[in-house]
Amino acid sequence: MALELEQDMKGMLPEKDFDRRDFIWSALGASAALALSRSASAQEITTDTEGIAAADVSIPTGTGNLRGYRAMPAEGGPFPVALVAAEIFGLNHYMKDICRRLAKAGYYAIVPDLYTRKADLTKLTSMAEIRPIVSTKYDTELVSDYDATVEFARASFNADMTRMAITGFCRGGRTPLRGGQSEA
Repeated sequence: MALELEQDMKGMLPEKDFDRRDFIWSALGASAALALSRSASAQEITTDTEGIAAADVSIPTGTGNLRGYRAMPAEGGPFPVALVAAEIFGLNHYMKDICRRLAKAGYYAIVPDLYTRKADLTKLTSMAEIRPIVSTKYDTELVSDYDATVEFARASFNADMTRMAITGFCRGGRTPLRGGQSEA
């Protein structure tokens, strides 16, 4: 069977036809490699705080304070701002480590816990518990919380508000609904 492919795709194919015998030998080789390999284990990475100032913070909003985490270089400033949008699991170790990594790169990094008013998502263990809480966060409240986080950074005088970015790990890939609601 001849395939009609672009030249760059043809270069990824074997130079000869692949028969059953080749398939069996490839499958056996791959199986042996998998059997002898070590499994990948998710190890928690912790970026040290040497040379940076990192701390849990309380971010004031019009409807109560949000938990947050801030990290920045220990000296100098003001620093460009990196607003971090946390993943669905809340203000966990990984989100704090992202802030420390950004601080090591010279940023004032801050992550708000957008669900502070509803629950501590780091204490929940299943998506079935988390989804109903996350789905009650309307876009208007979300944007207001990020605005409050930016104001918190501005008030610190350590943040260069002319150089700001946002990086995120969640709240994307959803359809906005009327009335500020969003579909997860």
